[in-house]
Amino acid sequence: MANQDSLLSDARSCFGKLPPDHPISRQEGTGHGRKETRVSTVISAKKLAEDHYYPSFKAFGRIESRRETGGIVQIETRHFALSWTRACTRGIHGQCSRPLGD
Repeated sequence: MANQDSLLSDARSCFGKLPPDHPISRQEGTGHGRKETRVSTVISAKKLAEDHYYPSFKAFGRIESRRETGGIVQIETRHFALSWTRACTRGIHGQCSRPLGD
């Protein structure tokens, strides 16, 4: 993670500037005694590819998950560097590469 701190910082900065109407994908599910909600967001950040020596870099992805099991709630946010972009209506769940170590 030490070599990805600046990339993670840039990801957080980009997501901090999102307008409230930016597209998201929301998935909810229950099973095995738990209830889980995942919200994914993708934001283009191609201009940062050169700064991070990552020529195929296109976007950041973020997955915010909330899991409730037996009354215990766990909340986690994960950021990803993506080498592709797509409409967020299908989401990025399970299709990300290069997690940034949140």
